[in-house]
Amino acid sequence: MKRLILSLFVVLLGATSAMGQISFYGEWYDGNTLDSKMWVTPDFTRAENFQDGNKMVMLVDMKLKKAYLFFEETKTCMVMEDLNQLSTNKLLGFEYETARSGSKELKGKVEVEGKECEHWFIKSESTYKDGNKEAYSYNNYIWPRLKASNYSGSIAHDQTGRKLVMKNIQIGAQPSHLFKIPEGYKTVDFPMGGVMEMLMNKPAKHNSKEVEDVKEIVNKTGAEIKSINNSNMSDEDKMKALIEMMGGGKKK
Repeated sequence: MKRLILSLFVVLLGATSAMGQISFYGEWYDGNTLDSKMWVTPDFTRAENFQDGNKMVMLVDMKLKKAYLFFEETKTCMVMEDLNQLSTNKLLGFEYETARSGSKELKGKVEVEGKECEHWFIKSESTYKDGNKEAYSYNNYIWPRLKASNYSGSIAHDQTGRKLVMKNIQIGAQPSHLFKIPEGYKTVDFPMGGVMEMLMNKPAKHNSKEVEDVKEIVNKTGAEIKSINNSNMSDEDKMKALIEMMGGGKKK
């Protein structure tokens, strides 16, 4: 469940750019195993992630700059306001990262699922509060047909040490009911202590005392976070990268 929650929250960082220009549905696969589903429209993005029989759903309203995390078992909707003010540290509820740098290199063109894609090699380096640094790199494959202001065009990547591929892509209008809060759900606010409070059941004031726990959780599930909120990227590029990973964000 911890990894499932974090795999959905990576979309929130940087989700502040202009509204998009494309609508589509796609399914992310790890080999023959369905990892997640995603729906993208100019105003909304929806992600459904699966792990050990559990499903979690996140909806991002790009116009209102809000995110909604649905817990089906409890019929609860957790609401996060003002996405413009989000950062890695605010999401975690802990001052974890102090600096970041990165770069990307176009390696050429390759075919993925019968589609000609741009092959990009992405590198980033994070500096943490304790002074340690960590470098990270991965391959990303962009299909220009899906490239728009609300999506980077990625249909494959090896961001978590395994290659995820988007299949069954359907470009066009998506069902409007998917982008609404279901009837009967109660709403609650996102905790001040961030994801750490959600995962460890401890308020914000205790998060800074759990450095090793923070590192363990982030290192297992936060490769996306480390690679996205890059100082060399515009807000629009950040959102493209984050939206792309909603469907393929985590180890399952």
